[in-house]
Amino acid sequence: MDLRQLRARFPDLTLLGGISSHSLHVGTREEVVVESRSAVEAAKELGRIIVGVTNLPVPGTPVSNIVAMLETIEQHR
Repeated sequence: MDLRQLRARFPDLTLLGGISSHSLHVGTREEVVVESRSAVEAAKELGRIIVGVTNLPVPGTPVSNIVAMLETIEQHR
């Protein structure tokens, strides 16, 4: 679910996630970077959001996508 929608519905809740495990598993590097950056921007704007994988990375997730996610979070936080 979208972080902005969740924040509007639950204004006092600390949220965790914002990056789909499915996108991380099957997406391109560029798609992972876009989704990760969007989550970081929402967290900076809305507060009380811990950016990460919404669930757990699934077995077989490309390591390059995990690295892309982590690098994007680090660069834009």
